[in-house]
Amino acid sequence: MGGQPDFVRALSHKKYGTPIIAMKSLAGNGKSKIVPAHPSGITLTASAYDGVVVVTEYGIADLRDLPTGFKGLALAGISHPRYREALMKTIYNDPMMTKPKGFSLDKIPPGVILYDGKTAV
Repeated sequence: MGGQPDFVRALSHKKYGTPIIAMKSLAGNGKSKIVPAHPSGITLTASAYDGVVVVTEYGIADLRDLPTGFKGLALAGISHPRYREALMKTIYNDPMMTKPKGFSLDKIPPGVILYDGKTAV
């Protein structure tokens, strides 16, 4: 019996398709589903090394072939606007995260297509 890891890794080969994860940016309690770090002890079914495309109501983050820090920025870029700036700043200020050369909090991160509710921005 397979699960998300099987799905993600099987589709990571271009011959078979693209793994897409679609989700709302907020949980039912209004908190962001995109967070800077997971609490210790939590079980994750997909890792930072899995190349997936994540879709929220705010855009698309194509995480395939991006370095880890870029993936974090791309996910922050499609988070709910209420949390986006804080997530970007957390990544920007973390010396362990690889960031694009010339990165600015005012730029759309690599791998991101924003959505304004009608069309791609």
